[in-house]
Amino acid sequence: MRDTSTKQSLYYQLFDSLVEYIQNELSPNDQLPTEKEIGEEYSVSRTTVRLAMQELENRSYIYRIQGKGSFVSSLKQENHNSFYSLDFKNHYDGLESSDFSTNIISFSKIEAPLALKQLFGLHHPSTLLKIQLEHQLNAEVIAKETIIIKEHCFPFLTADYLSEFGFDQAIRDGEILIKAIEESYDITSFSSTSPVNDALKLKKSFYSHNNELILISTRTILIHQFAYTNFLWSNQ
Repeated sequence: MRDTSTKQSLYYQLFDSLVEYIQNELSPNDQLPTEKEIGEEYSVSRTTVRLAMQELENRSYIYRIQGKGSFVSSLKQENHNSFYSLDFKNHYDGLESSDFSTNIISFSKIEAPLALKQLFGLHHPSTLLKIQLEHQLNAEVIAKETIIIKEHCFPFLTADYLSEFGFDQAIRDGEILIKAIEESYDITSFSSTSPVNDALKLKKSFYSHNNELILISTRTILIHQFAYTNFLWSNQ
């Protein structure tokens, strides 16, 4: 089904086709064909199907019941599951996207130190990407973020790419199937110069379908004005 006239990845082309199929031919709670059937229908691999199905679930088009299959969601599709997202603005309900901005403070390649080599399961000298960000709401800095990434998982990633497309698109373009996300929380100080100092420290680790740790995000977030929230929508 590959459309050579577009730069979209194959799984995203499949995602678009499945959205059209859901909207035009199915009703809420209707069951979708199996991954095998979709792969045969669209002449794509099971990996491509899984990536497309994950995107459908993340965007609330479908929900899954273990052992039974995938079903059409009755939720509004703008209800993204922000737990899966690295887009900072997706974690604030009721605020306009235009109120947020993100600045890349640094983007560098680093030789993995021993602690990170062990954490990422690296067995030979390897390069990681280290990216430092500042998130602003209405021109006020409300969060600082450090992201460590396995470089070989995102060979196309540059500072310019991130500025234009963001991390969520990078995961899609890298055709990486996220199997698990682990979050941990702590209370910390935001800045020695800030009059309001209470902050949430959030560490988020992303694992691929073969249980490979590919990305760690550590955010320090001011919480005195607005609550940082994860939205995980479910039909069940």
